[in-house]
Amino acid sequence: MPSTDPTITVLYDADCGVCRLTMRALERLDWRRRLDVVPLQGFIPSADGDPSGRDLRSVLHVRDEGGRWERGGRAALRIASVIPVLAPLAVVGHAPGMQGVVDGAYALVARNRRLISRLLRIK
Repeated sequence: MPSTDPTITVLYDADCGVCRLTMRALERLDWRRRLDVVPLQGFIPSADGDPSGRDLRSVLHVRDEGGRWERGGRAALRIASVIPVLAPLAVVGHAPGMQGVVDGAYALVARNRRLISRLLRIK
């Protein structure tokens, strides 16, 4: 039976091994089918407020059904909030004082994603 819960669109870099591996893992965990996972390479901005291609390539983006965008660490927390097994991470990530930690951790991985892909031999 299809979910009646709102979905979020996740735009990821299909040219990044870590990104592809992460999206495959998220799709497996998403048994409620709350994520619409889309390679950013096929995204065509069509509304005011849509991120540019350059911005999309630099950081993870999610869009909710209302057209609102979140990016980086906030996008990761949004994804975690709709996947039951990851929901506790979203709760901790939204605790007072944690947004800086989440953003810093996300930025560290995002800046080094190509290196991480090479080290893990992910093509």
